[in-house]
Amino acid sequence: MLAAGLLAAPLPNPNMQIGPSNYPANYLRDEKSAAAVIEIIVTPDGKIAKCRELKTFGDEKFSNELCKLQNSRAWRRALDENGQPIYGVVRTLFRMFVPGTQQGNYIAHLAQEPDVELTVNRLPTPIANYLDVRVSLKVDASGVVTNCEARAEPAISANYARIACVQAHQLKFDRVLIEGVALPGFVIEQKVRFMAENSAAATTR
Repeated sequence: MLAAGLLAAPLPNPNMQIGPSNYPANYLRDEKSAAAVIEIIVTPDGKIAKCRELKTFGDEKFSNELCKLQNSRAWRRALDENGQPIYGVVRTLFRMFVPGTQQGNYIAHLAQEPDVELTVNRLPTPIANYLDVRVSLKVDASGVVTNCEARAEPAISANYARIACVQAHQLKFDRVLIEGVALPGFVIEQKVRFMAENSAAATTR
């Protein structure tokens, strides 16, 4: 069910962003660039409980150390549909690169892939190849989605957010563990990409 509510995944505190001043000196000196799809578990009080690299790109050693940089980052805690703090899970692409280098240019052009892709008859804007919507999901301890709410979306994509939430209730997540203990529940954001039938066929040729 899609509703206007308080369900919210964690967001990085804008006052504590990771920037050029955080670039490790040894990798900057050697013009190394790296990226990783990372998973961060944020506690109900906004602290990082765990971070791991799910997929890495660029310099292997550097990419395997990107989680360490997250320790200086503060997060806005996740909220359930009643506005109460809850565990949050963030899966995002994190990049650090030196512009103008071959490796840096490769990392700079990486983009986070959608979590789910759905094919529809047509899109609201015919000139677009796809439409992305973001939804926040509440997941219980067994991995079942119990609630879904869209992030603030333009009116043109509101119906697609509803479709995304219907599909989300069919998902089953793996249990998320901290030191072998499953979280009692968590909120996670998902990017759902809608592809028009003709564009989907074109990408598979």
